[in-house]
Amino acid sequence: MTTTAAFGKDKQLLRNIPSFRQLSGQYNGSRGGRSSKGTIPYFVDQYKPPLVDPDNVALVPGSYEHMEVDASGPEPIALPVMLPFVKFIEHYDGRLKKSALCSAGPFVHSKDRRNACNGCDIYWATLEPGPDGKKKSRMSRQQKFAFGIIDFSDYHKVPVFDIQTGRPKVNARTKEQFVNWIKCEGLGCENCKKKYEKKFGHNPHWPMSWGHFQIIRGYDREVGQSCRNCRNIDTVSSVAWTCMKCGEAAIDMSSTNLKLEDVLKTVEKLFTCPCGHVDFLHEVIVCAKCPKADRMTLFDVELKVKRIPTGQGDQTNLNISSWVPRRVLNPVQETELGTPKDLWKYFGPTDNKIQLERFGPPPLKGPDGPDGEAGEDTGSEFEILAFNE
Repeated sequence: MTTTAAFGKDKQLLRNIPSFRQLSGQYNGSRGGRSSKGTIPYFVDQYKPPLVDPDNVALVPGSYEHMEVDASGPEPIALPVMLPFVKFIEHYDGRLKKSALCSAGPFVHSKDRRNACNGCDIYWATLEPGPDGKKKSRMSRQQKFAFGIIDFSDYHKVPVFDIQTGRPKVNARTKEQFVNWIKCEGLGCENCKKKYEKKFGHNPHWPMSWGHFQIIRGYDREVGQSCRNCRNIDTVSSVAWTCMKCGEAAIDMSSTNLKLEDVLKTVEKLFTCPCGHVDFLHEVIVCAKCPKADRMTLFDVELKVKRIPTGQGDQTNLNISSWVPRRVLNPVQETELGTPKDLWKYFGPTDNKIQLERFGPPPLKGPDGPDGEAGEDTGSEFEILAFNE
C-alpha cells in the first residue's frame, strides 16, 4: 500500500511542527539551559496558584533556546533546541536554606564535560545513604519548568517601601518609586481599602516542579481532542502519523496493531523512518465539524487552577478542575498580556562565583558522582526539593 497519496500530500491535515507533548516528552528529562545568566530574581513577579478559590490562567507560548545533548554520533555534542517554555535545575542547600540555579549546562550528566557548578559539586560531595538506604545530599537538584502566563484576575499597583526604614524604594535613574503588581484579595483586600490603582489581568511567570508540570502536560491530550479552527469540543481524531520527508505512514490508525499507549510512546520520541529521516512524526488529523482540523493545545485554553495541600509540610498537588477555549482579548490587552516574556532573565544559571559566595566551597572529601550519572534525579531528591511547591 502506498501511503504517500493517502497521507503525504494533504498539507492542510499534516502538522508541520512538533506538538507540545512531543517536545515536552522528548526534552522534559534533559538538563541543559542556555548559557546566559539570569538578571532578575525569579521570585519577582512569580505566580503561585491559590490554595482556596481557583484562578483562570492561560499559558503563553514563547520561543526559548535550550542546549540539548545529541549522543547519536561518536562524540556527544550540544545542539540548540527551541521550546515554548523554559526548563532549569534548582539547587537548594538544606543546611543554609539558600538556593541557586544550576550552571552545569547541557552536560550536567557528565562530571568531566559539565560547566563549573558549585551546587553540583556540593551535591556529589555530600551524597550519602540515609537511614532508609536511599542516597541523599545536603544539596538538592530539582528539574523545574517555567511558563509565561496570563492570570485573568484583578491586580493592584502597589508602591514598594524599604522593610527596614519604611522609606519609599526609588529608581536611582528615573527617581520614581518602584511598584509591584499584587493580586487583589477580593473580600477584605487591604489594597482595595488603600484605593490603590487596579487593573484586570496580569502576565507573571509560573515556575513549577516536575510533578506539577506532568499534571499540566497530561491535559494536553484531552485539550487536543478539540479543534482550534472551529472551536468545537471533542471533534478531532487521528488518521495517521507520517514521515515529513517521504510522506509514508509510520502508523496508520485504521490498521495498526499497536495499543494507544504504545502509539503515544512512539510519537513522543524522535523516530527513524526507513527512508533514513530522523525527526518527530507528524500527525494527520480530521475534525468531525470542519474541513480544516487543527488540534487545540494547552496554549489555546484557559485552565482553572489551584493548589491542594498534601498534608506533608508545605507540599501541594496541582489541581486543574476544568478548561475552556481561551477568551478573546482586545488588541491592547493582547499586546500587554499575551506577549511572551524573556524568561531567561529570571531563570538563567546563577554564576558559579555567586554560588561559591552563597553556599561556600564543597567539602574536600566525599562520594563523587560517576561519569554519566550526574543528572539522575531520584525520588528521594524530589522529597528534599519540594520546599517551594
